[in-house]
Amino acid sequence: MPRLLFFSLIVFFVNILSSSAADSTASLQVSWIPGGLQFRPLFANPFEARMGVMSQTAPQKIRLDIGNSTDLIALKYQDWSMTFGGDFYTYSRLRAEPNFKFPVETADYLFGINVSATKALSQESAISTRLRVSHISSHLVDGIADFRSTFVYSREFIDWIWAYQYKAVRVYGGGTMIFHTIPAVFGTFLPQAGFDIADNSLLGEYITLKAGYDFRLSTINNISTGINTAQVGVKFGTKYGKGIVLSTFWYEGKSMHGMFYNERDSYFGMGMIVEF
Repeated sequence: MPRLLFFSLIVFFVNILSSSAADSTASLQVSWIPGGLQFRPLFANPFEARMGVMSQTAPQKIRLDIGNSTDLIALKYQDWSMTFGGDFYTYSRLRAEPNFKFPVETADYLFGINVSATKALSQESAISTRLRVSHISSHLVDGIADFRSTFVYSREFIDWIWAYQYKAVRVYGGGTMIFHTIPAVFGTFLPQAGFDIADNSLLGEYITLKAGYDFRLSTINNISTGINTAQVGVKFGTKYGKGIVLSTFWYEGKSMHGMFYNERDSYFGMGMIVEF
């Protein structure tokens, strides 16, 4: 099933590109390591490519995200474009202590591949999609404050998102299908929806107001609960390129860290993200 979905998406967009070949004035453009990302990370989704640090208000924890997603191959034909890339992320939770000490409590490692496609509808609107096939595993680290026995946590999954962009606003929906997991307590499908905004028309070209909201449904032991996340910030730099974002983050729901998957997190955080 995972392979079928992945290759179905590729065949779907290759057919679209091929059907456009009737226009002899156009040509297929292929580029290697094009730079940047065609499908931009969802601003409020915690599981995205991100380099940043977030201090949580309560309890005194710190979230440190270190990750990158890179488009390796890009195809372009008329108003369609398609990319293939790779993902490598680490999401860790630290504990804030006096004397500038931050013991690492847990770390989640994710890697995988992705394919995305975009079709321009006009100068102000577009539709896009991204499919990721990923593995994630979670581990306790030596900074954990309270003793607890470790266990194996890993999952392999596909997440598929469709988005519609109009001017500064992007709305999206999709979900995650888990096809292998340890422990075997998670639901096989997690629906997801949200929106984000990036607007640099108010404060100047190099100051962008950013905001986003993300909702996903988590099912553990046949009990489904919602995970709500939101982020609001100001970016200094190019709108969709490199820059620094100062933001406030809200998280409500089951923990994003696998070692604490059955615990509930509820916090506001403030921090900084380096976008690339």
